[in-house]
Amino acid sequence: MIARKSALIIFTQLLNGLLGYIALKYIALYMQPWEYGVIGFAYGFVALFSVFGNLGFNAA
Repeated sequence: MIARKSALIIFTQLLNGLLGYIALKYIALYMQPWEYGVIGFAYGFVALFSVFGNLGFNAA
């Protein structure tokens, strides 16, 4: 039971990474450089404030 759940978690993490890579490749190929910069800024902005967003509820 634990091995199956662990395998499922590993599979979903790998799938998440693969989909992120495919999305990044799509963004880099089909957008203008300034549009890519806006996307990068937005990701950074969200990452900066996501620290305050959950307020430690992940640890509970």
